[in-house]
Amino acid sequence: MQAATVVDVLKRQCERLGINIVTDCEIKRVEHFGDNFFVYTSKGVFESATLILATGGKAQKALGSDGSGYEIAKSLGHAITELSPALVQLKSSNKNCRSLKGTRTKCLVKIETNGEIIGEEYGELLFTDYGLSGIVVMNLSTLINDKRLQSGQDKTVAIIDFVPEMSEDDLKQHLENFGPFAGVITLMLNSIGFIGKLLAEDIENISSEQIEAIKATGANWFQVVAYGVWPQISTRFIGLSIYRADISFRQSTVIGIVGAGGIGTVLNTAMNRYDYNTAGAILLVIIVLVLVTEYISSNVRRRIV
Repeated sequence: MQAATVVDVLKRQCERLGINIVTDCEIKRVEHFGDNFFVYTSKGVFESATLILATGGKAQKALGSDGSGYEIAKSLGHAITELSPALVQLKSSNKNCRSLKGTRTKCLVKIETNGEIIGEEYGELLFTDYGLSGIVVMNLSTLINDKRLQSGQDKTVAIIDFVPEMSEDDLKQHLENFGPFAGVITLMLNSIGFIGKLLAEDIENISSEQIEAIKATGANWFQVVAYGVWPQISTRFIGLSIYRADISFRQSTVIGIVGAGGIGTVLNTAMNRYDYNTAGAILLVIIVLVLVTEYISSNVRRRIV
């Protein structure tokens, strides 16, 4: 249901009940005498037995809500709590916010005031040139007293935890155990197994006459391998190595996404931060490098063969 539909329903009901609607009318003050309320406005004085005060707060002054309703309620004997901005962004003097502006990410945000955690919430955070924004920040902003903050009575810090499911010790251990070195070892072992299997088949099919001739000269095992075996498989080994290096380059992106470092980790971080401009640039670099390495490796293999 649209807002205009709700307004139309309320207008029809007011017309049916004979209620008079007065607009563009500024309220000066409200007084209570006996059993009636007297509302003094720019269009005269209105008298009623019942008064409903619905003037709004100070958030939308341009729409007519200037916060005067608080003073009217106070004049009628109601207690007014100290006002403070709520559902707003947080301004920060930290220069890192400006460098990360436009970055969105899901994380745990804690609000610490005078050394005590007064609230925390997990949700989407947005870095801006002036500080922090996003749903999670607006929800937590209700816990901060702006006047006490500006007067220096309170010192408030926003603590951002990008990996709330891990403790600080677990995170350090994870970074020590996993990283680029783990990715290199993974690709290395995979390549050794791949090349070793194919070379073993080639070694079984090499000419035994050349090996026998080398042995007849009294050569030892290393000399037989160097002069009898290697010349027959060197071309195949170089071709497989280049081919495998091309595959490893592509696999490194996937391995990096799962936490083994490298450009894949950078790509994954950009995607998690909703930084699609950076992610698109990284993908473009990966595609260009894959095409270039494929072109070079295919030419080298063709010349070797």
